[in-house]
Amino acid sequence: MKPKKFISALIVGSLTIITLSSCANAQSIGAQVGKSESLLGKYEELAQEDMPAYYHFLEELPLEDTAMALAYPEKYEPKALAKAGYDNLKDKNIDITDESVKKELENVVIGSTYPTDLTEEEFTSAVGILASTLESSQNPFICYYPLAIGSHLSVCNEEHIINDFNMVECPVLKKAFTSVCPITLEEFMTQNFADDEAYLRIKEASYANDNLEVYINELENLVQLSKNPTDIYDDELWQELFGHLDATLAGDENLYETYITLAIKVHNLIYLDDVLEVPQLARN
Repeated sequence: MKPKKFISALIVGSLTIITLSSCANAQSIGAQVGKSESLLGKYEELAQEDMPAYYHFLEELPLEDTAMALAYPEKYEPKALAKAGYDNLKDKNIDITDESVKKELENVVIGSTYPTDLTEEEFTSAVGILASTLESSQNPFICYYPLAIGSHLSVCNEEHIINDFNMVECPVLKKAFTSVCPITLEEFMTQNFADDEAYLRIKEASYANDNLEVYINELENLVQLSKNPTDIYDDELWQELFGHLDATLAGDENLYETYITLAIKVHNLIYLDDVLEVPQLARN
């Protein structure tokens, strides 16, 4: 049996991680949360009996290198980053119990439920105080997400899951988000990729099963496997990873060549601390 040719070494050689630094990216919402039970559990470790108990819990945690944690949040566990965020607010003389600050932490959680972009005015209104405590290149929706989600978990008794955007979600957060930003996944994708032929193809295909999410998940599978290229011989595994995308291909079309550009662009909107460059050959 011939393997499913995934990606050539020449193409992978041009795939590199770039630094998130622009002002526009700094104003994009989206904190990465791993889609697994174990990582959800790590966030739930922050939950306490109530808000005062949560703040006391953070006070008692061992000190972290606050500057390093906020500069490289992807390298720290949620508990450590929550501690760093808490200490950073104290160091900047920001009262975490102030209603304005608490509201901004709520905005971090609500806004992170689904990634989107904010205007300068919207950004300042939503998280202006928190942003003032960080470097201009740092994103409060990433740096303060563990601190904020811990606050939410301490007062919310709903069941929490990891949603299709790899964010912590519950009925309360979903309702809050839709009340301030009533946008569906399809609307979000259409806003960003309305003229993208690859997106229009999967959008049309999704009408058959009314499930755009499965295509987005398979695009992310494509991104993750592109980081460590391999040939897949198992047809069952191939179908599990790319079955819906594969069904949209015609003739001898290549899955990677058809979808990698869209896959990386979608990934970059969601995973702001793992922004990838589109491979040179995929741009041609």
